[in-house]
Amino acid sequence: MMKRSKFRIFIYWCILIAIVSAVSETTGYVVMLRESKIGIDNNGNIDSSYDFLNNSNYFHVRGMLMGDTTPAQLPRYLAQPYMAYIAYPRFAKYGQQEHNEDGYRGKRLPLERDGKFRILCMGGSTTYGNGVRRWQQSYPAQLDSLLNVYCSKVPGFLNQYKGVEVLNAGVEAGTSAEELSQYIFKYHYYKPDMVILQTGGNDALINTDDHNYQPDYTHYRRMDFNLAPLPPRSRWLLKSYFCSYVIIRLFFSSVAEHPFYKFEKDGSTAYCRWNHLNVDSLIKAGDYDYYAFNHNFNALMRELKSDSVRVLLMPFVLNPSSEMVKGNPMYRENVKLANGMIESVASASGFDFLNFTSDSVSYEKYAIDDCHLNATGEHLKAEVILRKVTNIIK
Repeated sequence: MMKRSKFRIFIYWCILIAIVSAVSETTGYVVMLRESKIGIDNNGNIDSSYDFLNNSNYFHVRGMLMGDTTPAQLPRYLAQPYMAYIAYPRFAKYGQQEHNEDGYRGKRLPLERDGKFRILCMGGSTTYGNGVRRWQQSYPAQLDSLLNVYCSKVPGFLNQYKGVEVLNAGVEAGTSAEELSQYIFKYHYYKPDMVILQTGGNDALINTDDHNYQPDYTHYRRMDFNLAPLPPRSRWLLKSYFCSYVIIRLFFSSVAEHPFYKFEKDGSTAYCRWNHLNVDSLIKAGDYDYYAFNHNFNALMRELKSDSVRVLLMPFVLNPSSEMVKGNPMYRENVKLANGMIESVASASGFDFLNFTSDSVSYEKYAIDDCHLNATGEHLKAEVILRKVTNIIK
């Protein structure tokens, strides 16, 4: 009788522990799901609150802490010592690999040339294709397809080449600083025949921060979006959703709940304030020697010229119907200033210039926000660039 009673008590406690564990795990999973900002609306489109780095997704933070290298669990970007950050190799989204193993979006091109005319597309999110879900929908990928179809239909168009290949080197939130450093330290070695560059928008946003402006952009750029895995002996705790939520909430909330624009550091992050110039005063005085975009952009142009690369420059285009654009006159003025510099350099250096405007692709119809296009808009953009590129190559 005593043994039966002890057995019942044992079974009772086992059931109770199982129920408590199940409730805790379910609660932990539901809370993590609720706290995660997935960034897709009810129609399956990218939401305006789209999370750049996936860090607001508690499951991705958990994955980093567990050392999970599954492509779907990787963060979007990887911090690098000299290039600021690159597209995280093999990152996957929506069931498809978006970044190749060499750290940029789209198909991988071999470092060694194989007889094709190589085009390198550089810029920020408007080059990366922030408004589309698939890398194939970005304008560099669509330009690649359009150019190869064109080559097949026009015999002798590229007599000395086997075809055309386009590399998408765009990075979200990328500035002239990343473009300069990434070309010098990485894309120079790909030996492109042509570089297509659309830049200036992110620099314009950074330069609206008049009180903290530093020419090296250290007042703006965040670099702590990658988390090192926990020690192996501690990772077993993360197998529990409940424990995962508690650990992230207590110790990594600054990562998991960082404000929307994930590349921008918060006010508590220290940086070396070695420059005390007022960027607004610099612009008004026309003193561009200390204006970072002017310096970085011209330095990149010198590098491209020394490499004998054919350059096609494009102005940064804003959506005139965007409330953000309408409500931020300094943003508009800084973009206008950057575009003026781009066109001036193109004229003085003999670089090709594409007078791309919001009317070229009907931004009011195809833009999803202040500057990014949907898949249809990206295709139309690729068609506009195609006409210019074919004329240049001819």
